[in-house]
Amino acid sequence: MSLSRTSLEDGLRRCRELVLRDPALAAELEQSRAAFFPAPPPLGPAPGDPAAALADRRHLEWFLFERPSESLGAVPVELLVASEPDLAPLAQAFLSSQAGVFEVTGVEAGRGIWMRDLFGLGEYPVDEPEAAGEFAPGDLAVGRIFPAGDAVFRLSTAVGVFRNAALLQAMRADAERLRAGRRGTLRVAQSELERMFFAPGSVAAEPADPARARADARAELLSSGAEPELVDELLDGLRAAAREGRPEAVTEALNQLAFETAVDLETARERLVELWGAWRARAHAADGGGTGRGRPRGDRGASRDAVAQALARFDEGRQAGGNLDELFRALEDDLGLEHGAEGDDLDEAPDFPGVVGAVIEEFLWEVGRAEGDEVARRYEPLRGLGEYASSIGVIDNLTERHLLEFAARWVLDRGLLANAAEARDLLAALAAFCRWCEDTQELALYTSFAPSLEGLERSLPRLVELRRRHRAEPLEDGAVFTFARARDGQTLLVDRRGEAHAVELGDALAGLLREGDVVQARLDEHGGAAVGGCYPPELLALVA
Repeated sequence: MSLSRTSLEDGLRRCRELVLRDPALAAELEQSRAAFFPAPPPLGPAPGDPAAALADRRHLEWFLFERPSESLGAVPVELLVASEPDLAPLAQAFLSSQAGVFEVTGVEAGRGIWMRDLFGLGEYPVDEPEAAGEFAPGDLAVGRIFPAGDAVFRLSTAVGVFRNAALLQAMRADAERLRAGRRGTLRVAQSELERMFFAPGSVAAEPADPARARADARAELLSSGAEPELVDELLDGLRAAAREGRPEAVTEALNQLAFETAVDLETARERLVELWGAWRARAHAADGGGTGRGRPRGDRGASRDAVAQALARFDEGRQAGGNLDELFRALEDDLGLEHGAEGDDLDEAPDFPGVVGAVIEEFLWEVGRAEGDEVARRYEPLRGLGEYASSIGVIDNLTERHLLEFAARWVLDRGLLANAAEARDLLAALAAFCRWCEDTQELALYTSFAPSLEGLERSLPRLVELRRRHRAEPLEDGAVFTFARARDGQTLLVDRRGEAHAVELGDALAGLLREGDVVQARLDEHGGAAVGGCYPPELLALVA
């Protein structure tokens, strides 16, 4: 059953009515405001005050879905959906809803958005066609989401959206620190989100001004050992570049710091991006410019944050080895600048990697941090799994069968592995990724995939080399056989019914195949066989 926006809102209104109808629950709801809101708590939604209405809605969600009731002895929603027939269809959506801090990772106009839970690391497709235009990759969405059926989710209308690159980096760092000391999925209470994001003086209350941003950047660089003359030169140059609208100056400054100092480049990048954006926003305002793109719901970021976000995307693309011409053109588009030279229009579709792809990127980032860039580079063929599994909407739906088909068929048919060494690197990456999923996602992939992986470690490198020597395209009308040899050395292909067919494959190919290998072929009446592809024996588990 699909959860519509109307049914969700009607269900929450009905829950409020039931709470207010019960004197004990109504008293609890009012008294709980002091526990949910930082002092002094608001008295309630004032007529015509949208901010107060949103705050009241967040409080109601916390009261219904998280706070145990003294009078009921349970979280209110558990008893409400069990006792009220009109709420029964909403039981799954209400009981499985969750609050969190979500990074928007993709936007598809007219359809919805993808969000990653920074604390829990889940990836969520959100069915919000009307709201998709309000979001951009890199936004933070803070609040509650509801499963809507068909592996998609809906946002609470009280979700706050913050467009602030520095805040995003801070939240990522906080989530990483919390995950470092724990196993399993992290969850954050909605009352804590209220204090973190919506209270006066919270992390998202107001952006820094350019003077403070410069002082912070200078102090950070000096404390890391950079010479004062170099720091002042870089910061003065960055200010001039902001006036001129040259965002590439951030990358130039980082490159100079990398060559001439030992500063923490990630921290330096955050400071310089924040500073460039603050100066650029001030210069834009002085020139009579507006405040940038419209604010999403609940946004408290300044106009500089859109600039900082564009810079962050540019720098990430540069570090990933992207084409500089294309990166600069995309950056100019993001900032509303004139293109420096004529050229073909670029496709501005957002990066939309899918759930599995996003989780793989998180894994590769952690590998690079823990084991070094060389190991992370060897594991990069794992990105093919993200492409293969792009249709999977929830990471929990990734299974050992997907992994087996990817490794035993898909990579071979796509020709993604050039030699046996690359095959071994891919299998090592798969093993590490599966173990990491068990540790961080509570997804038992390694336990289920390990037996197949052990066999693939012997067969896949050999099949990659076989494919390199015997190139063939998959046959549209080919059947699946198992390779075998008779005692007299005759070459046999055994079909799915167990019937053996004596064939002539040629000495070169027959000499490379092993007992049990899977062969896709089309047989003719004269004992010939057109071979479309050869696969590891482990693929039989799927064919069967």
